[in-house]
Amino acid sequence: MSKRRQDLVLPLGKYFAIRSRLKTEMVLEVKDGRDEPGTPVVLNEEAPLVGLTGDDHQLWHYDDQTLTIRSAINQFCLDVNARDSRVVVQPFLHGGCPTQKWILSENVIQTKDDADKVVSATDLRLHAPVEVKVRVKVNEPESTGQQWIIDYKPAAFFHIRNHDTAKVLAVHRADPRSGSKVVATRKDSGHRTTEDIQLWYEDRTGIIRSKLNGFVLDSSGEDVVLSPFDETKDCRRWTVAGNSIQNRSNPSLVLEMRPPTTSTTKSRRSSAEAISSPLVVSRQATANPSQFWTFDRIPESSAVRQRDRGKYFTVRSRVSGLVLRGNDRPGGSPAALVATGDREKASDSNALFFLEGVTGTIRNSVNNFCLDVNDESPRLILSSYDPYKRTQQWRIQGKKIVCRQQPDLVLTLDDSEDGDQGVGREKPVSAQIDQSSENQFWDVAYQPAKSFYIVSPTNSKVLTVKATGQRSTSKVILSEKKPKVESDQLWYEDEDGAVTSKTNGFVIEALTEKDGVVRTTPWDPSNRNSQWLIVGNHIQNKHDSRIVLEIHRKNKALCANRFTGDENQRWTFEYV
Repeated sequence: MSKRRQDLVLPLGKYFAIRSRLKTEMVLEVKDGRDEPGTPVVLNEEAPLVGLTGDDHQLWHYDDQTLTIRSAINQFCLDVNARDSRVVVQPFLHGGCPTQKWILSENVIQTKDDADKVVSATDLRLHAPVEVKVRVKVNEPESTGQQWIIDYKPAAFFHIRNHDTAKVLAVHRADPRSGSKVVATRKDSGHRTTEDIQLWYEDRTGIIRSKLNGFVLDSSGEDVVLSPFDETKDCRRWTVAGNSIQNRSNPSLVLEMRPPTTSTTKSRRSSAEAISSPLVVSRQATANPSQFWTFDRIPESSAVRQRDRGKYFTVRSRVSGLVLRGNDRPGGSPAALVATGDREKASDSNALFFLEGVTGTIRNSVNNFCLDVNDESPRLILSSYDPYKRTQQWRIQGKKIVCRQQPDLVLTLDDSEDGDQGVGREKPVSAQIDQSSENQFWDVAYQPAKSFYIVSPTNSKVLTVKATGQRSTSKVILSEKKPKVESDQLWYEDEDGAVTSKTNGFVIEALTEKDGVVRTTPWDPSNRNSQWLIVGNHIQNKHDSRIVLEIHRKNKALCANRFTGDENQRWTFEYV
């Protein structure tokens, strides 16, 4: 096979469609793509392709640890309604629920406890969508809608980026052989071969593999290397877990980036090695930023529909599927934090949060109130920011939300009460000692970014990227708003809150008034001039709150200057 042909053969990822063997144009889906417990699963026509695969409400993956089939929407499990045997999706139940365990065998999907009970389309003569139930297996399942094709989709490739340094994992020296080291280095988006050494994917079982050679991460030695997969070796079973890389067999083990070893040799090779950091195993998940990773998917190969991530996110309990929400309180008084299954409440602004990196707080989108602990009990509340309160300092750490100042305290769902966990159910949330129990595990889901114009009230002109495309040195100017909406005049707040251009995904870099240059540039955590946040009606430097963007009084150009509160430093943000 030629090298060109090999490039066209994509490995299969962990997501698949469940296709009817009798009517191959129809697949199982979460009805209407609803994100709520108890939603029926139906057989419907396959949606148009999104990227290389399909719509996420028609995609599933199999967790071989729990024997569950999970929806790509929210990780809810395929389950059976006890009243009418309809197939539905429900949050994973800790301890194991028999109706959530499945075996994929010989084109049938059977319950683990009873091989004679299988997933069945009720009547394929009906118009779509067709109801799906669990029924007794018949002798000729191919004629009754009981046979299925598990259609795995191409893998989604991604960079694994350290959240603190922006370095990405790569195969050292592009060495494709077994035993080659894995290091964290500067991102290189140039030649295709170079990209392959920095691209990764999740295989059919969720194990992380290198795009270069299909090998997996191996932690058997001092440093992490690449090796062929061996299911008998736990040191080669590493998976994505929130913003951590976690060992599947021993979840207490995570991978972290070790600081680079300095080199005094001035050769080209030594210089390259000096900016690379080895990857090692940590025996305990801590609040160390070297353990936090972001998985930046390549849009053309995404196995699940992806959009630009904004700064707001929801927090969903892994054990119950309930979503965090701040209860409304009049007069701006502290509000109780609860977890709710009410979809209407879970989708409002009170259920959206963002991480405020300067103060280290997690805040509610409605009023900027901070995650906090009640002074008289361990109950979680939302309260106004107090720089002296240690209980307002929180960090998202893998599957947990951890108090920065007291790392043994984690966000915990109170599951002591029995009863229905479905729609309308609310449960309290508290800060408890970390026991690594299921009710302390959360999924953080960033919401799609919302785009807006940045408008100057002094002249009604908007911030515009002068040259479109991927040029990082594109100048940012003020110009009249165009008749039609175009990306070079649109901006959004990324997951860190940084003001980002819609046209190229780059952030604003603004030097001092003396330099008088404002342009777009790739995000770099070490560049203090390229981290600008929206604070009220100002655009403020993250590291120096005294510096804001303004229109220069003389030449009317954009620049950065000390805050005065004058009109030329104010902006309005018009969402589209």
